[in-house]
Amino acid sequence: MMQFISLWIGGMIGGLLRYALSLWIPTPFDFPLGILVINLSGSFILGAFYQLAEVIEIKSWFRLGFATGVIGAYTTFSTFDLGVEQLALHHLVKSLSYAVVSLIGGPMFSYIGEKMMDFVSGKCKQTIKELVQ
Repeated sequence: MMQFISLWIGGMIGGLLRYALSLWIPTPFDFPLGILVINLSGSFILGAFYQLAEVIEIKSWFRLGFATGVIGAYTTFSTFDLGVEQLALHHLVKSLSYAVVSLIGGPMFSYIGEKMMDFVSGKCKQTIKELVQ
């Protein structure tokens, strides 16, 4: 039951965060900057979270609620697809550059988040355990 509750709450939080940021981040020259920032930051956060989960014990319901709920609702592939398609209608080069940056940047930011957390946890493993528990 706790898994369902954590997914529900996490999904609400992630969806609201995505919506709020999409209103706040500008769209210069019809470029879907908000979607790009959301997807790259979500990749970074997810990579850092999974590395943290390897260092400290995180309850499975919380891991599910945060990774699948919050980050899953925060980032979304369908929004990315729609952004590429709508941009391609009028700006093919911008659309292709957006797609390439997203597809390369997403895994890269996830890796950077993981390595950053690996570094931080190696330096501050005990402090992180004390803060989370």
